[in-house]
Formats: sequence, C-alpha cells, structure tokens
Amino acid sequence: MESEFVSNGIDYGHALAAVKAGHCIARAGWNGKNMCVFMRPADSMPLTIVPNVKSLPQSIKEQLFARFNGETRYASGEEITVSFSAYLCMLAADGTVVNGWIASQTDALATDWVVLD
Repeated sequence: MESEFVSNGIDYGHALAAVKAGHCIARAGWNGKNMCVFMRPADSMPLTIVPNVKSLPQSIKEQLFARFNGETRYASGEEITVSFSAYLCMLAADGTVVNGWIASQTDALATDWVVLD
C-alpha cells in the first residue's frame, strides 16, 4: 500500500506534514541532485555525555553543568538529561548535512514539493 504522503507537486504544508511523519522531501525545481530535507527528531541525552558531544561549543557545555551546579543526578538519584528539540536538516548535493534548514519564502510558497519515500 502506498503511503498517504507519497505524492508529487504538493505545497509546503503537505510536504511539511510528510517530513514530520518521517519522510524525506525535496523540490522538483532544485538544481542539486540527491538533495532532500528530513527531520531530526527531538532527543535527549544524559548530562554525563555532554562533554563528549563535538557539536556543542565548550561554553554551552559549561553553562549546562553550571545550571546543575556540576551535579549529574537529581537528589532522587535520577540522572539529569539535556533535551534537544526536533529540527529540519538538508542533505546537500555534496553529501553534507545542513543542520537547522529553514525554507525560504520561495520554498514555502512553491507547489513543486515531492515526497521521496
């Protein structure tokens, strides 16, 4: 059975609904081959892992630990976690992943969006 989201020539609202459901989307008019937009889901990690995360600047790591006075567990013994919000990413034509992709006005108003999977 074909997914309700697999479609061609849809507007950004429908494409966004598809990406939220876990599909990859793209514009038919994009010049780059194999480009698509996907969603990184919300996630969390134990505060003890934060020092090993390469994508977080040292100053942010220090702020996170300062907020909890250097503790990694609550008084109850439960591990302190850091939450990350969901966000859109683009797989660019050169194979790199662009974190925090935002649709341009042209993208948002286009009706040539396609669902790739």
